[in-house]
Amino acid sequence: MSLTLCYFPLKGAAEISRLIFAYTGEKYEDKRITSEEWKAGEKAKSPTGGQPMILLEGGEVYSQSMAIARYLANKFDLAGKSGEEKLHADMVVDAIKSDMAQSLMKAYFEKDEERKTAFAGEAKEKINTMLELLEKNCVKGDGTFLASGTSWADLMFYNFMTDVVPLANASMSAGVTLDATPKLKAIHDKVQENPNIKKWIEARPQTQF
Repeated sequence: MSLTLCYFPLKGAAEISRLIFAYTGEKYEDKRITSEEWKAGEKAKSPTGGQPMILLEGGEVYSQSMAIARYLANKFDLAGKSGEEKLHADMVVDAIKSDMAQSLMKAYFEKDEERKTAFAGEAKEKINTMLELLEKNCVKGDGTFLASGTSWADLMFYNFMTDVVPLANASMSAGVTLDATPKLKAIHDKVQENPNIKKWIEARPQTQF
């Protein structure tokens, strides 16, 4: 029995886990649950009442997006080679998820145009500052955040730049680019050029979010 990843028919919070599966080539079931199915009974299966969820080989079910992605990173040797490397990767992932992605999403989903403009300006400033810090302090390898090679931190950064930033740039002129951060661009491009990632991006269902 293979692992089963459950989420709505979106990229969203499950895409980092899908990218880990894609990069490693590990087999899994990509189960996409409609809102109707979720309300009709799937929600009751979640230990914390939300998605994504992962069903393990033994039948156990776990939820929470970062817990699942971290579990997969450890299981498939993408978490780091030492305790310190794992800490470094987690630090980068948290910066991307908590500091950058959430600030953009806050602005993206704001309905009031005046508040949306203000939030977008705040998000752009926060993201540019964080990109500078990541570029300066956090790239330890050749096109990777870790000295030992590719990790889930690289996949998380690729996910952010590929699936989150284009939405923000198109809808609220966020203007987020990697023009001033060549080390980060090298990380993004290295993931993008991976054959398994290329195959997944071409094959995955096309959704806005």
